[in-house]
Amino acid sequence: MDTAAARRTAEHDRQHCPIPNPQQRGRLLQLMQQDAAGLITDIRDLDPVEIWGRLHRWAIEHPARLVAATVALAAMCDPDVPASKALAWTDTLAAGAA
Repeated sequence: MDTAAARRTAEHDRQHCPIPNPQQRGRLLQLMQQDAAGLITDIRDLDPVEIWGRLHRWAIEHPARLVAATVALAAMCDPDVPASKALAWTDTLAAGAA
């Protein structure tokens, strides 16, 4: 991507940042940590439909919560671990879908 396009994309992303009001910010930070930790354990233990349903509900009811959890989860990942290795546990999900 050229530099001008990258700047336009970055500005567009900034304009869409769902910064909550100051009263909500503290609660969102608590939820961010709890939600990320909960998803880490639930993703392997619960029915995938339940997880997708939860995330979809957050997207509708509280989009900033979904964004915060996503950012927290991404921050927890080791960028040196290849995605194929980190997501190897999903191979059984893909086999079941076939």
